[in-house]
Amino acid sequence: VQAYAGGADDFRLDLGNVDGQLPVQVSSVKISPDKQYVAFATLFDGTYKVEVVNTASRKRSTIEKGGYRLDGRPYSPRQVLVAWLRSGDLIVSGERNGEPVMSQYG
Repeated sequence: VQAYAGGADDFRLDLGNVDGQLPVQVSSVKISPDKQYVAFATLFDGTYKVEVVNTASRKRSTIEKGGYRLDGRPYSPRQVLVAWLRSGDLIVSGERNGEPVMSQYG
């Protein structure tokens, strides 16, 4: 496991797979203002998922997917960012069909 810390609000963790596949990157880990949820993005082989975990029940939900499946070819997608608003809504900045998008979930 290799961790990377960039700016004050940036975090990425590279996790290698046991079967020798490409590593999975976990980034933009954020805790909701009420501390009931954790949101984060994962990147694997050019595709990303944004997931939210309930801290009490530990139930995980995928709320957004994007990027391109690459079958091991190099590609550097846009960084997926998540942020919680004070209202409890979640903002996700990602990519769909090669274009930047921003979504709000509440």
